[in-house]
Amino acid sequence: MIYIVLLCPFCKSPRIVRANQKTALCYTCNKRFSILKCRKLYSSDNLKVAMEILKKVKTNR
Repeated sequence: MIYIVLLCPFCKSPRIVRANQKTALCYTCNKRFSILKCRKLYSSDNLKVAMEILKKVKTNR
């Protein structure tokens, strides 16, 4: 399974989603958005690697 680290198009909050999802819910602004219309920062087939990238993105905000 491939995991993508992306930014919410509304509030720019980062989160991880599975690549086969069509939409995601932002945990910060509570809005649903299409994964195709947002900025993708990183993708990996390893969840632990994607979580480490997410931590780095959150600390650099």
